[in-house]
Amino acid sequence: MYLCSRININKYMDIKTIIETKIKAAGITKKEAAERMGIIPNNINAMIESPSWPTLQKLSSALGIPVSELVADNPDSIIEPQQHCPYCGHELSIKVE
Repeated sequence: MYLCSRININKYMDIKTIIETKIKAAGITKKEAAERMGIIPNNINAMIESPSWPTLQKLSSALGIPVSELVADNPDSIIEPQQHCPYCGHELSIKVE
């Protein structure tokens, strides 16, 4: 899977704001989220600023929510499979389980 780093998956809220909101909604701190993810707490801010797909998967597991809740405040706004990146032209194939 290829995910261009220049795409903001959610057109309404930036990914960092969504993640921070979901962490608060889970009733934990960013430090606790980092510990659940198995990462150094000092690294959490950098990781949620521009998260990779594996980071989103770890975070969703740590929070007990599907990845779709992290990449969109409205799951219907997720990029549809088989679209192309508007910046680099690579085909995007995103599967959210």
